[in-house]
Amino acid sequence: MSILVTGGAGYIGSHTVVELVTHQEDVVVVANLQTWHRQSILGVPLYVADIRDTEQLPKIRRDHAVDTVIHFAASSVYNIVFSSTAAVYGNPIRTPIEESDDKTPTNPYGETKLAIEMMLNWAYRAYGIRSIRLRYFNGAGAHPVLPIGLATIKEMYNIGSHSGDR
Repeated sequence: MSILVTGGAGYIGSHTVVELVTHQEDVVVVANLQTWHRQSILGVPLYVADIRDTEQLPKIRRDHAVDTVIHFAASSVYNIVFSSTAAVYGNPIRTPIEESDDKTPTNPYGETKLAIEMMLNWAYRAYGIRSIRLRYFNGAGAHPVLPIGLATIKEMYNIGSHSGDR
């Protein structure tokens, strides 16, 4: 069994590969080499590919009996639209909620979304990466014309329903 390291030619990825090899792990790397170079990879199979390649990646996985993936592949993006949540406000003290109201989440979902928002603030200060947050309450409903919207697999196929629940 092998470990696939995506972005294994990058800074963090290449160091991870070295550590894995040091611990006698069987490692294979996929990297597109847009910003790094093949000299970062020493002694393990390297596939120059995009991780979105739906033909090559399954073949690599089969050929190397990959059972674990460590994902480091990423590109630096300078404009981010982040899907956040109104749950960052927790129990609001007033409605309508205003952007400047205290953010005191009451659950892990709101807490992690707020943490990412804070990271995006730091990314702007440090690297100029701009972002916008979309904060909304529970999305619900369906498109008025297209067959898209809120529907789980159970709802779509009427799984587990009782007669008369339709």
